[in-house]
Amino acid sequence: MTWQPRFSVGLYHHVATNDRPTNAQIDAAFAQIDRIPDVAGVEVFSGTCVTPENAAHVKRRLDERGLQCTMAHHGAPYVWGALKESAFIAPDPKERREAIQMWLNAVDVARALGGLGIYVFTPMDGQDYPFQTDFRSARQYTADALHEICAAAGDLKVALEFRPYAPRGWATVGSTSKVLELIAELKLSNLGVQLEVSHTLMSLENVAQAAWEAAQRGRLYHVHLNDTQLPQDLSTIFGSHHLWESLELLYWLREAGYPYYLGLDVVWTREEPVRSSTQFIRNAQFLLRVLDAIDVAALTRAMARHDILTTQDMLWKALRETS
Repeated sequence: MTWQPRFSVGLYHHVATNDRPTNAQIDAAFAQIDRIPDVAGVEVFSGTCVTPENAAHVKRRLDERGLQCTMAHHGAPYVWGALKESAFIAPDPKERREAIQMWLNAVDVARALGGLGIYVFTPMDGQDYPFQTDFRSARQYTADALHEICAAAGDLKVALEFRPYAPRGWATVGSTSKVLELIAELKLSNLGVQLEVSHTLMSLENVAQAAWEAAQRGRLYHVHLNDTQLPQDLSTIFGSHHLWESLELLYWLREAGYPYYLGLDVVWTREEPVRSSTQFIRNAQFLLRVLDAIDVAALTRAMARHDILTTQDMLWKALRETS
């Protein structure tokens, strides 16, 4: 089966500062991205890395390279510490308005850059103690925020990202199943899922099944490839800790005909970003070649029988023979 996924990187991973970088710093980040093979798209933080003041400059740099802005996400909660307690579910309506406005600003940046859409991630929404949160109001406030953001986005996609914990003990929206439940309830045509591998592993979901469930509904709008050493969210290089889960994820994305981007989301704390990004993409491309070496019809028949010995033999054989 022919499936050619497109890879994207985060501008925010390559720029010297995400707090209003200069045009020269933006250019230096794009010079790094130029050295990474097979990149087709770029993600951005709005409000910090990309602002109304430099959006036109960033758009020129994208257009010069034939790159698409994939997703915009507001970076302020992480860079400035804003909304560190809560965002959409804050008891104070002023704080809820501030949070919603951040993602409305992200919509403006995505539109200015010709982006696919935005992703919404509010990991501070949740609780640390029993009886800390009224689940009814938290659900309603989350729904109200998504209604407003999706209405403003219009033709742009809004991908809701989840993480089951961190910094909160429990997240308000902490799994693929919860996101899909919200999508079904709210009936918003442009609301979908952003699935991050490390977060899905943390939620103890089967990553491949979670991706397939969203994709076969047409609601998987973006994937963040990475990995982690559980139970932390380390955002390590794709396939570095969970090789077989990574392979199965790519298999079911291919089966579902996932049409959007595979984004590299990793925390460069020690590794050089260009080499790390290159290794990231090489890992994914190698696993795709492993899949190409498998007789899909035979694999499908074996899985239909739950015949793990046959599937193991096929997978290991393909792995040994792939270079």
